[in-house]
Amino acid sequence: MFYKIISIITLAIIVVSTPAIADTLPPINAIPIDFRDDAWGPAEGMESYSLVDGGVEVTVDVVAPTSGAITHNNWSLEPNGLGINSPEVNLSQRLDISFAQPYLLDTLWLSLIADTNRGTETARISLFDAMDNIIGNPFDVAGNEPLIFGPDQNANSPWGLGVDIAAAGGYLQIPEVSRIQLEAVNTVSFSSFSVVGMEGVAVPEPMTLITMATGLGISAMARRRKKRS
Repeated sequence: MFYKIISIITLAIIVVSTPAIADTLPPINAIPIDFRDDAWGPAEGMESYSLVDGGVEVTVDVVAPTSGAITHNNWSLEPNGLGINSPEVNLSQRLDISFAQPYLLDTLWLSLIADTNRGTETARISLFDAMDNIIGNPFDVAGNEPLIFGPDQNANSPWGLGVDIAAAGGYLQIPEVSRIQLEAVNTVSFSSFSVVGMEGVAVPEPMTLITMATGLGISAMARRRKKRS
């Protein structure tokens, strides 16, 4: 019960600060988990890589293709985050992101995902709980940055798409996830995106909550004794 109360309190804190879908990427390290950070540099060329970031251990896995490898900040103009075998996750490729403990996922940031004159690039997002059961249904998010391919191509920077997960996925509250599955979809042959990072918070484990509760209780007793004396 105490675990659930803490989860609800934490959730309420996040809801207040939930950002709207935006075009402008936040500055590097302005979000809790930021794949553009140099700390993720060693992930380059790996099929799987783990790092403690934003207060939780995060693991990134290339699921498809079997010969795929993680890329880090491979966009030539400025940092863009993670991709597979290129600056982006492309069609027929899949990137999984998992957490060592449940994570309340508020916002997912993507880049290099556009609404183009050849079609709209689209990312499919699937969320899974601690038992690896899918939460709700997979949902798609489409690029909202106009991009014209041709002589006047305006691909000058990795514009951002901040996805409000609860709104985009039709959830009643911010979901508590253990794994995120990301795929590029749509009929556009070049449909792709980069994974920039996430906003959210790790849910304290039960033992951590017991320790916190015990500490708070001891502190309260100490204050009462001090007042009596």
